[in-house]
Amino acid sequence: MYISTEKEKRLQPNKFKLGNYLWILIPLCLAPALSYAYLDPGTGSYLIQVLIGVLLAGPFAIKKFFGQFTQRGKAKKEAMEMKKGKASEQTNTD
Repeated sequence: MYISTEKEKRLQPNKFKLGNYLWILIPLCLAPALSYAYLDPGTGSYLIQVLIGVLLAGPFAIKKFFGQFTQRGKAKKEAMEMKKGKASEQTNTD
């Protein structure tokens, strides 16, 4: 099939390529079928603490991250309004 433009190439669906999935398949093949590990009760408690911490801190971190962008936008808007105000004052006094 002949594809003439770059845009048409990007619109074509990706075909399955084994190389893309080798980084998943190789560790799965090398992993043991059975695991004789022991997880003590402290591990479960720790996992619950981590989950609670992520749930409580996640929204704050997202708010803080996106708040930086809104503050920059407000500062630019205020600066533009100040410039417009000074320009109108100068034209009124002249």
